[in-house]
Amino acid sequence: MNTRSPNAVPLTMRWAVLAVIVAAAMIRCGEDNGGPNPSDAVDGADLFGLADARTLVYLRTDTVRDSAFELHVYEALDTIVIRGNGDDWTVTGHGQPMLSLKVTGDFILQNGYWPVGTAASADLIYFAVPPVLMPRRLQADQVWEGHYPFYRDGDTEYQRLFLYSYFGFYFTRSFTGNAALTLPAGSFTSLAFEVRLFQDDTDVHPLATVREYYVPAVGLVRLSFEAGAFKRVLNLVDYD
Repeated sequence: MNTRSPNAVPLTMRWAVLAVIVAAAMIRCGEDNGGPNPSDAVDGADLFGLADARTLVYLRTDTVRDSAFELHVYEALDTIVIRGNGDDWTVTGHGQPMLSLKVTGDFILQNGYWPVGTAASADLIYFAVPPVLMPRRLQADQVWEGHYPFYRDGDTEYQRLFLYSYFGFYFTRSFTGNAALTLPAGSFTSLAFEVRLFQDDTDVHPLATVREYYVPAVGLVRLSFEAGAFKRVLNLVDYD
């Protein structure tokens, strides 16, 4: 593949624009969906809202402060579709399959990804060590870590920020409890996570910090990503 995706960022531009292929499509929810007590065990698979043809729509707001300290704000609607059944699931955005998820008895794993511009299942690139997106038996104050391999375009490595994973980063993810949210899609009691992204596992200071909010049987309802002068926020607008 010769065309460089506009959402791919070379390693040398790690602090420039970390782009996201993320998404979402039509949702209706106008009342509080409740939420489990963080002291209770939660099945992490429920947090991804895994259901065939599940569609999610997000308002994406990017805020960038330039070298002259001027603030620039960009907004767009992004749509993703989740397809699959049983243990195997595909996350699609803009009609392009992006991520392959695997549900095991213990974890939800990012199994691999499809390069941008390809759609054939044969083009799926598997990870030798799939990162754990979520444990099946989620407990209060749980913390885990791992590494998202780089996204490769030909012989070049890029960092890419996806809906569920952060390519090219070593990460720590911690479950921080419940959070009440009022979004365009409705009011929710969500389960909150803090993700810290590092260049490698020897670093002390994160390159970026992410806050993710999930609702069982719905999926990701809000995400806030901050890295230097760049901030991205996803808020759920609708789902089906």
